[in-house]
Amino acid sequence: MSSLKWVFGLGIAFFMHCGHAQGGLPQFTQTEQMWIKAHPMVQFSIHEKYRPYWDSGIYPKLFSKLKDCSGLEFSPKWRSSEEVGIHQIRNGEVSFVIDPNQQLESAVPGRLTEPIFWGHDVMLAAHSKNTLPLSPKMEKTVFFDRGYGFSEPINGGHLINSPELIAQQLIAGDAHFAVMPLRLAVHLSKQLNFQEMQIRPLGHQPFAYRWFISDQDRILHSIVQKSLHAADPFFMGELLAIPSLASDRSQHVINWLWFGIAGSSGLIAILLGFFAWQRKKQLRTEADLMDIAQEAQDASEAKSAFLATVSHEIRTPMHAVIGAQELLLKNNALNQHQRELLQSAHTSAASLLGMLNQVLDIAKIEAGKFTVEHEPVDLKKILFEINQTFFVYAKNKGLHLASFIDPSIADVLLLDPLRIRQILHNLLSNAIKFTEQGFVFFEIRILANDHAGQLLEFRIIDQGIGMAKEDIERVQMPFEQIRSHLSANNESGSSTGLGLSITNHLIGLMQSKLIIESAPNLGTSVHFVVAFSRTCHSIENSQHSPNAPSHPLFKNIRALIVEDHPASRHILFLQLQTLGIHVDQCANGDEALMRLHDDLYDVILTDHSMPGMHGTELARKIRASSQRDIVIIGITADIYAKTSQSELIRSGMNGVLIKPIRLECLESELLKHLHHHSSTTFIKPSVSSLCMSHLIMEEVLKVQLETLNALKETLSLDSLMSLIHKIKGGALLSEDQWLYDQCVLLEKSDAELISLQKSFQRILDTSNDRLRKQINAPS
Repeated sequence: MSSLKWVFGLGIAFFMHCGHAQGGLPQFTQTEQMWIKAHPMVQFSIHEKYRPYWDSGIYPKLFSKLKDCSGLEFSPKWRSSEEVGIHQIRNGEVSFVIDPNQQLESAVPGRLTEPIFWGHDVMLAAHSKNTLPLSPKMEKTVFFDRGYGFSEPINGGHLINSPELIAQQLIAGDAHFAVMPLRLAVHLSKQLNFQEMQIRPLGHQPFAYRWFISDQDRILHSIVQKSLHAADPFFMGELLAIPSLASDRSQHVINWLWFGIAGSSGLIAILLGFFAWQRKKQLRTEADLMDIAQEAQDASEAKSAFLATVSHEIRTPMHAVIGAQELLLKNNALNQHQRELLQSAHTSAASLLGMLNQVLDIAKIEAGKFTVEHEPVDLKKILFEINQTFFVYAKNKGLHLASFIDPSIADVLLLDPLRIRQILHNLLSNAIKFTEQGFVFFEIRILANDHAGQLLEFRIIDQGIGMAKEDIERVQMPFEQIRSHLSANNESGSSTGLGLSITNHLIGLMQSKLIIESAPNLGTSVHFVVAFSRTCHSIENSQHSPNAPSHPLFKNIRALIVEDHPASRHILFLQLQTLGIHVDQCANGDEALMRLHDDLYDVILTDHSMPGMHGTELARKIRASSQRDIVIIGITADIYAKTSQSELIRSGMNGVLIKPIRLECLESELLKHLHHHSSTTFIKPSVSSLCMSHLIMEEVLKVQLETLNALKETLSLDSLMSLIHKIKGGALLSEDQWLYDQCVLLEKSDAELISLQKSFQRILDTSNDRLRKQINAPS
């Protein structure tokens, strides 16, 4: 019999040894160590039914071993029912529950542990006259309620909490058979000194002893698991081995039982040990990967913080340099030689700023903070300006820039003018840079046109040195340059190798793709296609010639500059004076609040990042005071200013300018906000604007009626989605936000095709009724 116990113990030992591959004390994390220090005594809930067997059971020794590994003391808190257990864990009286049932699991937030150890149900009879059935389907079978399901169905048997009551029923003959865990059967037989007992395993699957740990103490789960893995496997094997059950007269029968149980349990333990070892290995790999990912994230955050600092430290003096050059270039007292030298310095400073912007753009791309912001724009005007600039550039190099800009391009489209300029500047400058003779062709053509928007193709073709097919993909990677390009033109030696990579990413943000076709010595063709939405919003036209007299709106404006950098503050002071604005200046937020207390200002221009009080805090304090109508414009050198602009606006700022600030940009921003604040009376819409609005609504209604007519037929899913997309574009044109939102919901819906089509019809009917009322309303 001892040899069988040894087989079982060895299996358990192997299981524990495989689960604990490294040995020694467990390696607790800092969080786990802090929890252990804060909870030296852990109380747990256990049912009263186990009290008679507590001292002779395995739990005291198991908790003693857990104490050796973790330093935690474990103290039982007895419960008389599951309702008491729920109350105990819900009120924080205990950290975990032994042998929980489903009622407790569903009533309290928490989680079950991994198996603490394993058991096996057995079926026993107190008298030899009862022959044990293969499964407990007979009447007068009682079951010990151990809290969770049995490996075999109980088929209407009676659940009893008390082992003593089960024994009494067996002895009295009230119950012929009893089903309980094997360990409890051993204790019961010794206590009652049964002379004869028949026993048979119930089913072929062991069951797991688990604990239920509350959510507030969930870290205890990992502490327990690590402690069990660190425990001596041979000690655990001996602890979990099951003692002999049989009397001398039935020893030969029980030996076969023990052989089957020990053999199957040992095999199960070996298999579980193997799986535990594999899981341990997987967890270590996952932990290593998590550490690597955390290190990469920390490095990325450190790089982003470094670049933000570099941006601030470089852009602030660059604002002073470029701003001073701009102001000097407007001075008519300069002679031709001085003007040429100053213009050369200004061009070099602008080039340096461009290279800095490219490096910082790559950082924003890597940080996922590179964005496209749409606004109403006259695209034709931008294209003509770009064409004019590069026509002169190409002419100075002896090249001819042939261009075609489709005259049917809409007057107003929704797009990001800064990013469109950036894309076309990069592509045109590359085409001219790497072309020694011949021409460069620049074309923008309409591919599709309807009331919702326009689909435009941008194409640039050059007769330059070209590149091999294998170089096309490489040249779109950051910091990559082709050797032939470096040697072909010394001018390209100053390139960062970032322009094409940034361009490719920007075009991707516009839901398009940059196509490059090229061959060595045959030139290059690049093109991309972008869809732009129409809009009825007007373009804010606050452009003002820098050489013209100051705008009359600036005549009586008083401004306060809050900037800690002396040179940047002085240049901003001179720029505002040039615009005809009366200016005061201070170096920090506290001084600004003192000045606001004594004087009245129309505009505050405040640096965002200053020692002491930041610009956002200053804006909040100003808005909290009685001076709520002041225009507050934030000034920042942060490369992530575009993505954090909403945060700055929420602090109370009206707008944000990014250093270095050009005079035209400063003037435009001021006019935009001062116009808004000076418009205190309601202006009745002009007759022409009302007529245009009616024409738009009539056109949209016409399209929607045609769509309703098309919906009378059963459509394919693609056709239906195409119509929904078309109507969504019309909703933008008519400024019908409700219709637009409904179209978006339909596009995302998983409903069946017929249901989707009927919903679309109902939405269009409602929208058409609204449009008719608006069109027929008196002007």
